[in-house]
Amino acid sequence: MAEKLNTIKQIMGTKLLELQSQVTSIVRADFPNLDFVQAVSKKADKEREQLNRKTLREELFSSSFNYCLYSDVYDVIKDRKRSVCRINWPGSSGTGFLLSKRKILTCFHVFKDLHAATLRFTDLSLFTATFFVSSTQEYKVSFPATTLKCHSEDLDYAILQLSVDDDIASVIDSLPYLGRYISESVDDRNMVVVVGHPYGGSKIVDFCPIAGLDQSYIIHVRFGNPEFPQEDPRKPLYHTGVMFHGSSGSPGFDTHGNVVLMHTRGFFPDRSRQSLVERGVRLSAIREHARNDPNLAPEVFSEIFP
Repeated sequence: MAEKLNTIKQIMGTKLLELQSQVTSIVRADFPNLDFVQAVSKKADKEREQLNRKTLREELFSSSFNYCLYSDVYDVIKDRKRSVCRINWPGSSGTGFLLSKRKILTCFHVFKDLHAATLRFTDLSLFTATFFVSSTQEYKVSFPATTLKCHSEDLDYAILQLSVDDDIASVIDSLPYLGRYISESVDDRNMVVVVGHPYGGSKIVDFCPIAGLDQSYIIHVRFGNPEFPQEDPRKPLYHTGVMFHGSSGSPGFDTHGNVVLMHTRGFFPDRSRQSLVERGVRLSAIREHARNDPNLAPEVFSEIFP
């Protein structure tokens, strides 16, 4: 009996060692200090356990990702986010933001849905862009029948003209024009601050880590899945916990307060309700497309993107 128990113990020990080795090889891709294989000497094994605890404690109770903003940058974004508006039409909603005087940017798919709704509803007062200038002030602008100035299906953007009533014109025209604050360079912090109106609700600010630039955000391709986002430098990927339906057209600010992207969509694997990753389109790519769009007069382009 003792011999049989000893044999079982040896087998279990061998299997445990194999499992420890496998786990170590898996986690070391992200945490090279971790080691789950028991050392030969007691001293070495104690040092191994201490290093494991230190590594896990740092990972659990501190973040390798920096979500902070300098106070002055926070003030800049706080001011510029007043130019973000909620777009409503019967049955749905989206987000947009002022690029220049009475011209807003949103997603082309938002415009398509909005335009399709005008064919079913003749009351244009149901089609609005609402600017929540402060916690107590909101200003509603109605869309005219035709509003499209420039667009791209590939980049999924549309520049729309607003028709502003005289009684609120001075307020709307005093808001920041974000077409003046487009970033030319890549922010080395790999974070974007997205501001929008998910689900047609209140304005929300979300701090989103850019995906695909760090090993912890590597996305594994599923072969044969046409919905999988392909690499495109014009269309960065990032993660959000709140910017879902209704937030298409939201601006994304970098850690300097500049506008770097417009939120466009999420990717939902296997018909899941939880998106795998979200995608935006760079404002610099939109600006370059608009520059070459024959439907946009050069003087109008210069006004939108000075």
